[in-house]
Amino acid sequence: MTREDILTILRAHKAEIQKKYPVASLALFGSFARGEQTSESDVDLLVEFNGPIGLEIVDLVEYLENLLRVKKVDLISRKYLKPHYRPYIEADAIDV
Repeated sequence: MTREDILTILRAHKAEIQKKYPVASLALFGSFARGEQTSESDVDLLVEFNGPIGLEIVDLVEYLENLLRVKKVDLISRKYLKPHYRPYIEADAIDV
């Protein structure tokens, strides 16, 4: 799986994701965004919600793991991003 594979899949399913979950935006960051992924890499996604998510976040993570056919997706909420990590994450981020 490459950065382009992930972005293509997510972009193709963006409307479906936003219909099913309160997702305003998604961005790929981390090793896949930088093209430095290994076979052990997880997929890191920066997400902005446009409504309450609650325990639905567990379903969203599982949905994304199945959609991308990867072992692990890490979702980081843009709202709760720690200030000292923000510049590094946003430098890598590729909007879906």
